[in-house]
Amino acid sequence: MTVPKFKKFKIKAYKPGKSNIAKIQNVIKLSANESALGVSPKVKKILQNKKLAISKYPDGKAKNLRNEISKKYKCDLEKIICGAGSDEIIQMICQLYLKPSDEVIVPQYSFLMYRIYSKINGANVLFARENNYKISVSEVTLTAFGDTSICNYNGLFTVGSLAKQGLNQVWSLDAFFIDTLLSGIDESELTTEVEIGSTLFFTKVYDELGCLAIDSVLIKRFVFDVEFERDYTLCLNDTLEVIPFGYLDYDSVAFNWSPSELLLSGVNDTNVWISPDAGNHLLTVISTSEYNCIDYDTIEVTVGQFDTSSVLITTTADTLITGETAVLMAYPNGLEYVWQPSASVLNQTSNSAEVSIVKTTEFTAQLTDSMVKECFINERITLIFIDANCEEPYIFVPNAFTPNGDGENDVLFVRGRNITDLYFAIFNRWGERVFETEDQSVGWDGFYKSMSSDPAVFDYYLKFKCDGGREHFIKGNVTVIR
Repeated sequence: MTVPKFKKFKIKAYKPGKSNIAKIQNVIKLSANESALGVSPKVKKILQNKKLAISKYPDGKAKNLRNEISKKYKCDLEKIICGAGSDEIIQMICQLYLKPSDEVIVPQYSFLMYRIYSKINGANVLFARENNYKISVSEVTLTAFGDTSICNYNGLFTVGSLAKQGLNQVWSLDAFFIDTLLSGIDESELTTEVEIGSTLFFTKVYDELGCLAIDSVLIKRFVFDVEFERDYTLCLNDTLEVIPFGYLDYDSVAFNWSPSELLLSGVNDTNVWISPDAGNHLLTVISTSEYNCIDYDTIEVTVGQFDTSSVLITTTADTLITGETAVLMAYPNGLEYVWQPSASVLNQTSNSAEVSIVKTTEFTAQLTDSMVKECFINERITLIFIDANCEEPYIFVPNAFTPNGDGENDVLFVRGRNITDLYFAIFNRWGERVFETEDQSVGWDGFYKSMSSDPAVFDYYLKFKCDGGREHFIKGNVTVIR
């Protein structure tokens, strides 16, 4: 980077006083903020008062001065404001009264701060021509059409203005008119595309003397789209929260839902809850944004006819013996049915299914709404299987056991399943009954009269019932091994 060399400039010091312009008399100097008439004699007289402490800063609130003004003009002290020069007063007036798009008329030749503070506060400055120290405020005027909000609009849009005919008019997107959208005589309308969001169009008119007026138009274009995510299917007696989408970028949106009889909540709620009857229903929402944009959408809600609380599973028999069958029945009618396990079901998709089993089995019935496939329920029922085989080898008594206390084969039991009403007795070779029981879980441990039996062959007698109550008898012998 090259650093510039220091250079001295000969600049003439400012000299207060009147300005001199060749061949012009009575020049009034405005740029120096000096009085062209000199100091007021009354001010001179006051300044000569030795009691004045003019070497110190005055009270910032100018309380003494405001008191005197209040007394003289009989006005409220709190409504009197003093400023540090005219700049501050002009600034406070502009901040207090001006808002964006207001118009301020300024003389053609005037204090620059009027224009600066007006623009700082967003106002449009209109210049009025001066002629012989008189001001005309109607020479150049301009009024742009009011600010507008447009919704869901595609294509060209026209902004316009009103101005005196015969004037030059310029349109721009820049407050300083760096770019030009349209320019010419009496170009009071601009037709152009408007971007989504806020667009500020500036326009100015001016005459041949350079007197001009400026105004602006704010166009807000919104894409307001309220929609539902999808259509819905419900099961009977279900509830659903319906949520609209697409409006989340807006500060305020009003809703109106219909028909009201479908709603469990208010018609003006943002999100609503519904629980319709069986059948097909249409639900519509009309939404209005803070800029009066309006959109609507409709969804279809299909509700099944299947009330899951009415399901009943029954059977013609809950206990089966070998070779028997049962019929499983599912209610209500008019649904779709699937029974599992399929290997044990003769008609798997009927609400009345015939089954046969070889062991205790749990059956599952899936009932599905024929209108809404998502609505189904699984119900279960268990069928108990009893083995009907009551002969040997399904029912038997071992032919030997070893009651030696080693924990293996020490007790003689009746072996078999599904035995009821059992009587089991054991006899020695002299015909004495050494053991008897009516409980299958109780066996002979080889003792008789508290004495261990010697190794020998014993006879047994077994009477029992099974197979639906039929009585059976088995006789045989068993050897005690020591």
